[in-house]
Amino acid sequence: MSRTARGVILSVAAGAALYIVLAIGYGEGRQVLAHLRSFSLLLLLLGLLLASVNYLFRFIRWQYYLRLLNVPTWPLPRPTQAADAEPTGKWLSLTDSLLVFLAGFSLTVTPGKVGEVLKSYLLRESYGQPIARTAPIVLAERLTDLIGLLLLMLIGVATWMRPEHHYLLGIGLSLCLMMLLFASWRSLVYGLLGWIERIPKLGPKLGPKLREFYDAAYVLLRPVPLLLATFTSVLSWFAECLAFYLMIHGFPDGGQASVTLSTFIYAVMTVAGALAFVPGGLGVTEGGMALLLAELVAMSRSSAVAVTLIIRAQTLWFAVLLGVLALLVFSRRRHVAVSLDKVTSSNSAAQ
Repeated sequence: MSRTARGVILSVAAGAALYIVLAIGYGEGRQVLAHLRSFSLLLLLLGLLLASVNYLFRFIRWQYYLRLLNVPTWPLPRPTQAADAEPTGKWLSLTDSLLVFLAGFSLTVTPGKVGEVLKSYLLRESYGQPIARTAPIVLAERLTDLIGLLLLMLIGVATWMRPEHHYLLGIGLSLCLMMLLFASWRSLVYGLLGWIERIPKLGPKLGPKLREFYDAAYVLLRPVPLLLATFTSVLSWFAECLAFYLMIHGFPDGGQASVTLSTFIYAVMTVAGALAFVPGGLGVTEGGMALLLAELVAMSRSSAVAVTLIIRAQTLWFAVLLGVLALLVFSRRRHVAVSLDKVTSSNSAAQ
């Protein structure tokens, strides 16, 4: 068995063990199991459909980024200031582009976040695209996802926050705008990088790498691409927030949850899981969702845990399954062997 397969299997096993502990230790295991058995199959399928809508919007963003970087894909990209005058490498078909995009989900729950650079690795091995050219997409995707989720979180909290606390929304929106401005303000970023480069010992090594990476990513972080990608992120993640809302209402004690409150809970715990630097947010996201559902929606512990397990199966684990299938299909289609050692070394080179 390859190291890649072992990594995925161990991660799935760790996730299953975590869910058993959550169900038994917090949610009264038998009742959780009864809730899962009686849950509507139609709602389950609808949740998977909305999760697929999330991936569709993010794939559109992926195609847009490839086009900006002059990676030859469908439709034919136009040259940009920060890219070469002509597209380089083999022509990337729409089918292969989709398979590469989905394959990036396959290693979501593996340690070291190597899945983030898997897409660049596959493009290099099969289409000759340098990792330095496509790796900045990782930065742009994570940044716009973060801003999109923060905006959804602010929209959600605005509906039940007391009027005297609305100033906090202004602070949150200001932070989002500052992140957008900072990422697209090249001279400001250069000033910060110059300061980092003057730090003894650390600066001379880290500063030039950060500057080189930002130069490569700048074409994706200019104001117009950044705003368009952020808007796409808001739409994509709201699809999963809506799925979360529908799953909550699949339980008798979930009727008090509004769309905005569900959006807040899902967005804030997704951000928390990402910032915890735990593969896939395992443990952090699930535990926080169950607690907030019990506290803010007044659901029973068993119902809260059952909803959490359902939505994570529809979003995280459905994505991993799609990713593994896409990786297998692409590997056979393009005769690319995937090794965690090689992907990890590629990740280190990109950093």
